[in-house]
This record gives sequence, structure tokens and C-alpha cells, in this order.
Amino acid sequence: MKTKMNTPAYETFCRLMTEENLYVDPTLTFATVCRWIGVSPSELDLELGEELGFSGEAMIHHLRARQAARLREQYGIVR
Repeated sequence: MKTKMNTPAYETFCRLMTEENLYVDPTLTFATVCRWIGVSPSELDLELGEELGFSGEAMIHHLRARQAARLREQYGIVR
């Protein structure tokens, strides 16, 4: 079985989200990140959906929600 290679844009997006934590910027949008890395949002959305089951905006939202939950738990922050 042949393994699909991810595109450089996919790899860059994932690194920016998971290593650089760009998602913490509340003004950041998926379209902005796509513009920075020079890829069409629809193309990257398709690849993200196939690989991760998330759209780009959904992934950013998921990471923000996960970070908020972690901070609430760690610091006892109540909504």
C-alpha cells in the first residue's frame, strides 16, 4: 500500500498550528494563513479534510477550544 505524501502547504500549516501556536491569535483566520503560505484555502481545506477530518477553520477552532479547556483546568478558570 502506497502512503500519500502531504503537500508542503499542509506540512507548513500543521507546523504553524502545532509548533508555533498561531491559533492563539484571535484575529487569525484560515484564509490569512493560506495567503501567508501561498495556497488556495479550498485546496488546503480538501487535504486537511482528507487527512484529519477537519476543515482549516474547524481545526483552528478546535485548537483554540482545546487550549481554553486546558487553561481552565490548569488554573481553575471558570467561564
